[in-house]
Amino acid sequence: DLENIDVASAFLQGQDIPRKVYVKPPAEAEIPGKFWLMVKPGYGLYDAGRLWYLEVDRKLKEWGMEKVTGDEAFYMFRKENKLCGMLMFSLEEEIRSSERRFWIKFILTLSALRER
Repeated sequence: DLENIDVASAFLQGQDIPRKVYVKPPAEAEIPGKFWLMVKPGYGLYDAGRLWYLEVDRKLKEWGMEKVTGDEAFYMFRKENKLCGMLMFSLEEEIRSSERRFWIKFILTLSALRER
């Protein structure tokens, strides 16, 4: 059983930007001479994809998933020496094959990223 999901606003759920990035606010929110400090990466920043990957990698490892040797975006989850699920992702999409329990826990893990 394979499923594919799209993570909305994926880059905004990545790790915080490790430097100061200021942006001009949109016209409707502009105050002359004022800029906004970005905290989360957005599309267009050269490291946005990497910061998203690092956060997902951290959460998946925290959850007990293991990377498959030779592929930085392919993970397996085992419980009591039984393969319960596999996950492969690219930037903001995930493809998984798993038991239903695994899928529910994975969705809850992704939801936790949004709540930070």
